[in-house]
Amino acid sequence: MLEEGLRALTTGAIASRAHISKKTLYNLFEDKNAMIETIVLSFMDAELAAWDRILDSDLPPMERVHASLRYVADAVPRMHDLLLAQLQRFDPGLWKKIDARRMRRLKRLRGLMVELQETGELRSDVAPDRWLLLLMTLVHAALQPRVLSESGFTLPELVETLIQLFYEGLLSERGRAHESAASAPPDRPSMQEAP
Repeated sequence: MLEEGLRALTTGAIASRAHISKKTLYNLFEDKNAMIETIVLSFMDAELAAWDRILDSDLPPMERVHASLRYVADAVPRMHDLLLAQLQRFDPGLWKKIDARRMRRLKRLRGLMVELQETGELRSDVAPDRWLLLLMTLVHAALQPRVLSESGFTLPELVETLIQLFYEGLLSERGRAHESAASAPPDRPSMQEAP
């Protein structure tokens, strides 16, 4: 599906790639739609497991937000926009399942943002729901091969700018101080303190 698109996906191609007969394939799945749903949801679950590990980690909330942004920026280009558009037309029910998986993670990210606003580390004047909508829209619009090739920017350059705008732009003064302290090298003893 990722290599050739949804239209090229046939039961014969699936059986051939899986090294099984079409009969065996139909013993496992009711029809082609069931096969595609299983393939797509398995792919999505594998992709989103990395995000779950970030959200479930013991990292401080600020670091989980930052790591989540890096994950989103890195993961979106792996799921071609063309394929996503095809999936929306192919099976709206499947698209709802995909969107529900994505929205569960975004709600958790929103929860981290609210927590950080309450501690004063993120600006309180930015609504988390609006921020997430803008982030996802920008990611889908800019981080795709066509846009990258036409703009001349590299993916790492755009990801870094995205993180600067959507992460650093949210930090309050307290959050900036926290970030500076977290990224500063450990104090070294002065020459007078050295043995």
